[in-house]
Amino acid sequence: MPPTARDAFLIPVTIAEIGVPWFGLRVAGLAREETPDDPALAARIAEQERALRGLLEGSAEMVATVESWLARSGIEAPPRPADFQGYLDWANAVAEGLTAALRPEQPEGALAMLGRCAGELIQSAMVLAGVLHLRAVADLEVLKSYDAGAVARFTEWTTKIAAAVSFPSLPETVRPHAAAMAQIAQAVAMRPPELGPAQAMQLYRAGADRLGGLVAAVRDQLPD
Repeated sequence: MPPTARDAFLIPVTIAEIGVPWFGLRVAGLAREETPDDPALAARIAEQERALRGLLEGSAEMVATVESWLARSGIEAPPRPADFQGYLDWANAVAEGLTAALRPEQPEGALAMLGRCAGELIQSAMVLAGVLHLRAVADLEVLKSYDAGAVARFTEWTTKIAAAVSFPSLPETVRPHAAAMAQIAQAVAMRPPELGPAQAMQLYRAGADRLGGLVAAVRDQLPD
């Protein structure tokens, strides 16, 4: 049985959400390694890590939910992630299994792509918010590098979601929400260079929240 429209949309969104604490913990660890003796940075890293570990504990239930969605479509679930590389491998394997079960000319295929775009944008925005939270107290090269890389990734998925809006197979009931997602992503991607880290952090957090609200709106349009 192929994935339902709701499962096809929610699986890639959930995969990306699960990745937020994994990416955040990796960034925090790299920042600590670069400046181990900075008290202000150490305090902020510890604050972030506490929050991210809490998210990571909660993500086990999300992984189980993804596994249940895969099982009812006959897609084999890969081993659960135990570390950052394990998350990357798990996410790629789930995405490949979903892609193999769908075709882009089907509504489910278009919804899966929309879900992938939305999920990647939310993940990128949340990771950027975390990076900027650290940059506000220590403008390290590793954080500047992660900032630039995540901005490029956000811009890439902004372009992709704009294209997804016009997919012929995308259900018409969903298209207005997809267009709104694309507009939000475009507005966030135009981050003014004069914004300081704290202001830019709020921009990305607000963008992620608004995208999350539209994800819920699309979910509610789709039969379970």
